[in-house]
Amino acid sequence: MPDFTFSTVLMALLASNILAGLTALLFLHGKTMARVGYQVLTLLVCLTVFRLLVPLELPFSQNVNMPQLFSRAVSFFRMKWIPFFTVRLSLWNVFELLWAAGIVVHLTLYIHDYRRTRDYILKYGQDKTDDPDYQTALDAICRQHGRKNRFHVIELPDLNIPLLFGLRTPCILLPDCLTLTPGQRYYVLSHEAMHYFHHDFLIKGAMRLLSIFYWWNPACALLYRQTNTLLEMHIDKKITRGKPELKEEYAECLLAIRKNALSLASSTPCFIIRNGCFFVQSKETDLKRRMIMLLQASDIWHKLGSGIVMVLSVAGIYLLSYCFILEAHYLPPEIEQNYTVPTKDNTYAVKLDSSDYEIYINGSYWGTAASLEYYPKGIIIYNQEGDVINEN
Repeated sequence: MPDFTFSTVLMALLASNILAGLTALLFLHGKTMARVGYQVLTLLVCLTVFRLLVPLELPFSQNVNMPQLFSRAVSFFRMKWIPFFTVRLSLWNVFELLWAAGIVVHLTLYIHDYRRTRDYILKYGQDKTDDPDYQTALDAICRQHGRKNRFHVIELPDLNIPLLFGLRTPCILLPDCLTLTPGQRYYVLSHEAMHYFHHDFLIKGAMRLLSIFYWWNPACALLYRQTNTLLEMHIDKKITRGKPELKEEYAECLLAIRKNALSLASSTPCFIIRNGCFFVQSKETDLKRRMIMLLQASDIWHKLGSGIVMVLSVAGIYLLSYCFILEAHYLPPEIEQNYTVPTKDNTYAVKLDSSDYEIYINGSYWGTAASLEYYPKGIIIYNQEGDVINEN
């Protein structure tokens, strides 16, 4: 049976932070990022997220003792020495309480942001859904993808970039002072519609919830930003379909929208940015990454080789994090002098008819236990006739 313990959570955090850091390094180096491809980057982010969601010890996992220094630190962290009413708490218990409180606070802020965005749109937005220019373009886009046109087009003041908001009723939000050519209008509406068709709003919400749950872990905030950029890269790829002439037109549209956003005195409210899927990110570095991925051509064999190397490296880190679990192994000297530590070499068990186990350490009877859960893995188990029946 999979086990969930302090050690498994620690291992999940170590592995996920290594994977998130590796992804960040790839994002920093444009040529390597383009050579690897957004698909491999997406796989890397997915494995990182899955590792955080499954912090378990599996049947094939092997425990590895930490060095004494780290073991002592973990032991101090788990020791219950803080008085709290009638009980004592460890630093780990205090951290758990702060963790839970932080989740409640961040979740409350998230719900408040969502409602604030919805109310802002209802209060200040101008519905342009029936505008022939928007209606004709959206009808054509939806027919092209075999979808029904469910979109509302809303123009908002104090908005400097196009956004998609809403899960059940998708609203394409446009700056009220944005002037678009027919080609630019098609790309903007198509981009936001594709976000809805590919459920990106839901994916972004799930990543936001993950970052809320692990609010104290910097890797989750990094993953959230990386996911936003990867979603945009995916839509860029879908719209241009690998055609050079479409890539150039689309890139020009991205730059035009970015230039328009920079020319406006006002900026999009942060609570709207946090709850929407946008056409152009506010950070210049994100746009540069998208342009590199969109326009930079890479040799197919170099790209395939880089992708294979990266996938194997990531898979190796991911699997090793499940194969080996770091365990604290420390006893204070005053206890160690009078205490024999059970190991798989000095301990064996005899299974009784009652399903209990007699425990023997260094050949001497130690006691009877109902389970071997807290004894080392790999100890030999005998039946009452002296035959080996299993290993723990």
